[in-house]
Amino acid sequence: MDEILKGLSVQQHKATTYDNGNLLVLAGPGAGKTTVLSRRISYILNKSKNQNFKLLALTFTNKAANEMKERVENLVSNEVRRVFIGTFHSFSHDLLRSYGQYIGISQDFIIYDDQNDYIKILFDGIRKRVELELIGEAESTILSEKYSDIRIIEESIPLHYNNIQKFKNKLTFYNYSESEINDSSEFKLIVDIYDKELKSFNVLDFPDLIFYA
Repeated sequence: MDEILKGLSVQQHKATTYDNGNLLVLAGPGAGKTTVLSRRISYILNKSKNQNFKLLALTFTNKAANEMKERVENLVSNEVRRVFIGTFHSFSHDLLRSYGQYIGISQDFIIYDDQNDYIKILFDGIRKRVELELIGEAESTILSEKYSDIRIIEESIPLHYNNIQKFKNKLTFYNYSESEINDSSEFKLIVDIYDKELKSFNVLDFPDLIFYA
């Protein structure tokens, strides 16, 4: 335990050893947040040796997660097996791989590394929808009135894709009134097309990982 608390300031020591419910630590850049979190995790693990409960530690980058895991392992050795240290996306990914079938997500879902693959999926989806509207096989003509020229679709896709990502990242659970998009009916249809295309290819995008988790 001495090694875990070694070299900490008074405030860092308080945060590391706090044991009375939820704790919020506010600190600026370079204040030692990673140090405090690593020591706090190690402190809890060391204090509860041979117990079965586990810890979940989430951060935003792989670099930070790897650094924290290395620090914790150096301080508590094998006890590190009781903690998952990773990013929000990596935890959500593992969760959906294990339990996604309960909400209709196949365990062998795909995640593309290249944003252009998602843009192509959206482009193909909108193009197919416009074709259906033009031959009268769709329930409305929302998109064909605006996107009958394929070049217009190509030019508009990046903006639509970025808007979808912003919308999903807000985790608004498809409340289109909060989408901040001028034509919410058009945007809703485009999001639906995109999600159906993703599903048909068994693909999730990065916002989906957290959204569905």
